[in-house]
Amino acid sequence: MENIKILFHTGPFDGTGKEGAHLTKKMRDKLQEYNYDPTFFTDNKECALELKRLNIEIIYIPDEMKKIKVKNVFLELSQLEQKYQFNAQKILFGDTDYSSIDYKKSMEDMVKYFYVLDTIISKDNFDFVYSCGNKMMGLVSEVIVKGKDKPIYVGITAAIFSNCFTLSNDNYGRFNLMDYYFNQEKIELNDKEEKDVKKVIANFKSEAITSTLSLEELYKPTLSINKVKYFFDRLKISFIEKDTPYLNVSRGLKKYLLRLIRTNLLRFGFYEKCKNKHFFYFPLQTFDDTTGRVWCNHIESRLSMIKLVARALPANCLLYTKEHPAEIGSTSLKILREIKKIPNVRLLHYAESNKKLILKSKGVITLAGTTGMESIFLGKPVILFGRSYYDFPSLVTKVNDYEKLDETLREIYNYPKKTNEKKAIHLLRALRKSSHECLFAMKQYFYSNEIDNSKVLSDENMSEYAKGIVKLSKLMKTVKSEKT
Repeated sequence: MENIKILFHTGPFDGTGKEGAHLTKKMRDKLQEYNYDPTFFTDNKECALELKRLNIEIIYIPDEMKKIKVKNVFLELSQLEQKYQFNAQKILFGDTDYSSIDYKKSMEDMVKYFYVLDTIISKDNFDFVYSCGNKMMGLVSEVIVKGKDKPIYVGITAAIFSNCFTLSNDNYGRFNLMDYYFNQEKIELNDKEEKDVKKVIANFKSEAITSTLSLEELYKPTLSINKVKYFFDRLKISFIEKDTPYLNVSRGLKKYLLRLIRTNLLRFGFYEKCKNKHFFYFPLQTFDDTTGRVWCNHIESRLSMIKLVARALPANCLLYTKEHPAEIGSTSLKILREIKKIPNVRLLHYAESNKKLILKSKGVITLAGTTGMESIFLGKPVILFGRSYYDFPSLVTKVNDYEKLDETLREIYNYPKKTNEKKAIHLLRALRKSSHECLFAMKQYFYSNEIDNSKVLSDENMSEYAKGIVKLSKLMKTVKSEKT
């Protein structure tokens, strides 16, 4: 059987670089059982050093970038924009870490990265290029490969099913494998897949009515001995991670401490309760992540969108909003106070049940988040501002003209319509068919209070990970050939 050559962008996988290296080794061994021949590259030095210790060949991108001299950064970047038909500002805006450093330096690094990656891809006849992130590396990989017959760009991303991933050749919100199945009139699922779909729908509806659980305890910033140890460990590692801005521990620690302070300062008397029956629900989406900065790069800020919506609301209607569970305490006090000043907007406590708010609302407004998907399953109208995998005309109302937003909200408020249930189930079936079940990302104390990555790195799970990559990659190839 012919070997399939792949180029794989590896790294921490949301854990540490060392854990990412061990995941990479196990993944390589499992993929080789399917005649996959992987070449790995990374921008994470901790990961690169550990892979070398494990005798795995790795291309460390910052070392390759140091070999390149850029004479005129903006001229060369302009030439790259012409060659690949992309927008450099869009990529830079989508990468929070690079956006935080010197502007010219970040642009120069982008030029170097284009040269390095183009050279790597051109010198070998790869079948696929894989990326697990929407940072500069993932976005540039997509740009270089786009339009070529070979290799195929593949982004690995979480699916809405618990512990599932899917593949897509689009970093800007679309799951093209799900699109492929959604556009088919009939989707054949096996008994397990069909059972999963029905269970997800049933759980959504049951939890919306009865659940008192909140993600608050998982994500609420806390201090513990384990977290202090973790921060000191990351601080030690940060001294070797000087080539890229992705492990800025001081900035991460500062952000976490601010979250901790804000969360405790605002515990009493700051938030309001859900009392009104006539309201639209607009949750504060995470904005410094993929969905905020990449899928919604045309949106200036969450505050500007809340003000826009507030000015378009019907007279007898309020707008309810609250912080995202994963970002409790991340929103500055200044922004929260600005939100509270708006007369027809109410800021709710972050522990309020998301699903119950959806059910009580006249409709849900979202930039691109999973709340929109939840609303579809609960039969509530969805008003969408950004790009998202559930962006289909039969399921959401897409706002392309802000001047007509008041008409849109008035129509939904006065003549509410339930989401087409058959289309919602069809969407879920398409997502189930185009995803694979396994643990594919790890956790770290910057984001979660529960850390146990042993299951992710288990032999059984890594076998499923490799199996899913192979299965879905074949489908990616089929989809591309049918389009061609």
